[in-house]
Amino acid sequence: MRNFTGSAEFDDTLPTGDGRMEAGLQVEPARLAASMSEWFTKRGKGNGQPVKLEIREEETAPPTVAAGAPDASS
Repeated sequence: MRNFTGSAEFDDTLPTGDGRMEAGLQVEPARLAASMSEWFTKRGKGNGQPVKLEIREEETAPPTVAAGAPDASS
């Protein structure tokens, strides 16, 4: 996202969908949220109000094996 924002803070991030992004393991979520909040606020995205962002890890379910599919442990 650095090409879009011009800020090194976004080097290890990649937007993947509406409201979603992937981030490298070196990215600190709280610091990234603060930087993104500041960036959106500066560009007027909050209609005159400060923009607050929350970044959290997506909860994912463990992979499942489809019925009749070979199990990886076989």
